[in-house]
Amino acid sequence: MSDKPTIFFSHSTRDQAPLQILRDLFLSKTGGSIDVFMSSDGQSIPFGRNWVHEVESGLKRAKLMFVFLTPNSVRSSWLYFEAGHAYSKGIRVVPVALLGIDLSAVSAPLSLLQGFNIHSGSSLGNIIAAANQEFGHSHNETFSQDELSRIVSAGSSHYQGGLGPYAEEVDEITSSFMESSLIKSNIAESLADAALQLEKASVEFAINGSSLEMMGIVLTGITDDSNPGFSRIQLSIDPASALEGFEALKLVKHAVTKEHDELNYIQLAFADGISKVEGFHRISGRLTGADVRIAGSAECTYRSITFSLDRQHILGSKGVYLGNPILRIRAGSEGADLYRDLGGLLDLLFERRVLWRSN
Repeated sequence: MSDKPTIFFSHSTRDQAPLQILRDLFLSKTGGSIDVFMSSDGQSIPFGRNWVHEVESGLKRAKLMFVFLTPNSVRSSWLYFEAGHAYSKGIRVVPVALLGIDLSAVSAPLSLLQGFNIHSGSSLGNIIAAANQEFGHSHNETFSQDELSRIVSAGSSHYQGGLGPYAEEVDEITSSFMESSLIKSNIAESLADAALQLEKASVEFAINGSSLEMMGIVLTGITDDSNPGFSRIQLSIDPASALEGFEALKLVKHAVTKEHDELNYIQLAFADGISKVEGFHRISGRLTGADVRIAGSAECTYRSITFSLDRQHILGSKGVYLGNPILRIRAGSEGADLYRDLGGLLDLLFERRVLWRSN
């Protein structure tokens, strides 16, 4: 174990890219004399290690914690848990607001701690100043505006309405309305009703046969003549258009489904290279201490979402084999609220290494 002092970077996994740039700049400017523990970097926690144990070990080594407050992290209950745990252990906790967040808008208890906003290269130097003060060092505290721009650009590189870093980890988002149980009229009439609702909401779309095509979203009527009960309307959403897709889902659902159905049924299919832990006891074990509760057989709840993790079952020439992970959710929220809760859940699943990229 290193004898160097340790700083803990508490952050959202969705901010991994800008925080890695900041970490590398910090390490360079301090000559490697200070260790930085950052749970999402793949170095602080090697793959295969117990996530909770390694985070706790990182907190035990740390004398100083920076809590990075961004549009992603302020909604993370885990970040507040980490900060509270560190404070209770006598670790100095410093809130750092960046990427458009201002400390004056942050609620207690973090607002009660002495922190700072990052809005310039000189204000970014407060990070090294705090480390110098805590550890008795005398490193140069200067950051350039160009270095800050690199950090900010990395935090803004993904579509605002997309899934951020998870846009590359998720292959597709789908939601289906079955004719036999959910749709209040036949497929053709339901598509016409959906088109009318989209038009009223000024959503641009084009009709292509039995599909309504939007930017990053397609609504398709799928008819099964041999088994009409399996005819359905399917909404397919590119991960880069998640927020727009959930707003479209709300409009389509209100246009075509029966009034008594209040839940959204959504599936996320993950891309090649994404792995998950096997066994519900391992999934729930890694989520211990988070805002997660057991909901039923192999299901958990997080905020408005009830979810389960599985793997695709693919029929091949030699039988059925298991494919990429899938996340099935039932959500009582809609639109932006659904987008927020799903983003928080993905943060949690990747932070706790329930899901991870294996190659």
